[in-house]
Amino acid sequence: MCERRLVGIALHSRTTSGHNQDLTRENRTSRFQQTDNSKETSGYRTNSRSSGMPEHYFYHSFSISRPHECRQAWIDRCFTILRSIFTRGIVLTPELVEFKAEELQPRSGEQIPPILQVRFCLTQLDISDLKTHCDTFGPVSLEFDRSAIRDLGALPVIYIPQVVDKRKDLMASIGYAFVSKLRYVRRVLDELAALRAEAQAFDQDESMVVSTNEASEEVVIHNRSLRGFLDMVKPKQESLEELSSTIQALSCLFFPAGPSCPESSQMDYYHEREWRVISEILNSGDPVDAPLNLVEKADFAKIYPSWNLSLIPFGSETLRYLDCCRIIRDINCTPIKSRVRRVILPQEIHQRAKEELSALGYVGEVTPAPWQENFPYPPNNEDK
Repeated sequence: MCERRLVGIALHSRTTSGHNQDLTRENRTSRFQQTDNSKETSGYRTNSRSSGMPEHYFYHSFSISRPHECRQAWIDRCFTILRSIFTRGIVLTPELVEFKAEELQPRSGEQIPPILQVRFCLTQLDISDLKTHCDTFGPVSLEFDRSAIRDLGALPVIYIPQVVDKRKDLMASIGYAFVSKLRYVRRVLDELAALRAEAQAFDQDESMVVSTNEASEEVVIHNRSLRGFLDMVKPKQESLEELSSTIQALSCLFFPAGPSCPESSQMDYYHEREWRVISEILNSGDPVDAPLNLVEKADFAKIYPSWNLSLIPFGSETLRYLDCCRIIRDINCTPIKSRVRRVILPQEIHQRAKEELSALGYVGEVTPAPWQENFPYPPNNEDK
């Protein structure tokens, strides 16, 4: 079976809270103020810290070309995605992540089940690395500063080394052990929550028959005693469901990396730089994100036809990719567009982007990428 959250993680606060690429990871108005220790580089303003190190920002880049997609269709699709983000918000997309360690399995012989992660991805980069990043993820980039991703609740990804040889990778298996043990912690919490719900359904003066995990024997427990025990182990301020949800949320920050990860040879620079906004967080009892409505689903199905067709196996269910997507429409009642520090894209489409985004009320910078004058031709595609 796969692992997924049941309820949101509650954040208790006095404040109230108000694209990703196709099936891939890569998902307050801040003005640029020139300081005495800042410097201009290739048309970019880079604020230096007191240590002299350049400021790193966080980027969400899109969108890679599709097979047989002509260049103009690719450009138009990028603009459709831009308009969607600036009018609707950011979309958190699902990915079913598997952790493989053939030589290091739990004692029972079970493998860690795939984890359904729903997230919006950002990458922390120096501006000099953005070109390489765009070559992989797409030619249009949104830049966020630390204040914006802090308000979004973004957290750094935890990369889990994959075990290839148990004899050589014993210490490297620590991360895998964390993922495995957290799964069992969550199972215990879920079973306690289910038992508590069952106990609440019976009169406290009745007795209950409870089966062990192996179902080889049954235990008779007086309901009053069972309720007392469950009240004792449950924290006063948190529900068992919320604790289970927190474990699952943490697992959405795990990502397999290392020799058995096919991307690792191409993406070494990417490791330890990804940050994620994860789904189903509650702020003062209200969800920060929401499911897509019917109109949004129809529109995204046109932008990403694969989202409507792709299916995700989830335990005994099969979920439609589009149904798993979530959307964040604002940050503390502030539109997402006002938190985008700047938009960076090929020079050829710079003026069009500047005009369209200005018409949508965006007052930030729209910057032409100095390394890319023209919008790239789709790789291995003929321009039609």
